[in-house]
Amino acid sequence: MFIGTDRTIGSARFVLSNKLSAHMKMPPGDFSIRDFLADPSKGNLFITWREDQVATMKPLISSFVDVIGNAILSLPEDESRRIWLHTDELATLDKLFALMPVLTKGRKKGVRVMSCLQTVSQLYAIWGKEDGNTLRGCYRNLVVLGSAQSDEETAETLSRSLGDIDVVRNKNSKTSAGKGNSETNGDHAEKDRLVTPSEISNLPDREGYVALTRGYPVAKVKVPTISFKKRVPEFVERKILGGNMS
Repeated sequence: MFIGTDRTIGSARFVLSNKLSAHMKMPPGDFSIRDFLADPSKGNLFITWREDQVATMKPLISSFVDVIGNAILSLPEDESRRIWLHTDELATLDKLFALMPVLTKGRKKGVRVMSCLQTVSQLYAIWGKEDGNTLRGCYRNLVVLGSAQSDEETAETLSRSLGDIDVVRNKNSKTSAGKGNSETNGDHAEKDRLVTPSEISNLPDREGYVALTRGYPVAKVKVPTISFKKRVPEFVERKILGGNMS
């Protein structure tokens, strides 16, 4: 498998050992993501981790999401089907190569994708600026919540995404000439940001803007706090031979 110079072999081994460690400890089982997606009665599938497992689980969970994306694209076309794919904290995952095809081709399969980010720089750090902007353009709807005062880039990007409005302003101007002064008065159409970057940075908690397709106007919203009763532990660690497995 490892053929080449010592440096190439060492580099390949380092990459593989970093990416495959989580896969090597997976116990056998009969769960199938493809079978799960094919049966609409299966309910919800949560793929999560604890913060102390991020480095180990990141490649594994990223591969899970890619498998889910490819499995969705292999389904027969059915626009009445509804599969919701939520990728919260998208920037905590590796670059998901199946995500963009799912966004551009998955509608006829019945999939709807919701992704969450805190800053655009997080997206660029993983995807690069060009691919990151292309990925953002694949989402048709947008929800904007408050950004940090120090993050001008995110506030500016979201402000542009919410669009502009046409404003008519009355302007009065005076000019001086050799034979006297002249004054003109009239209306002038200008474009302004619908929501300025500073308005986004100063949004209160749980308040934001929603921009939907199909001609709906941008709306300012307040998101209520909903408390759910805790019915099961959020994380159960499974014991396996040779250690623990989440």
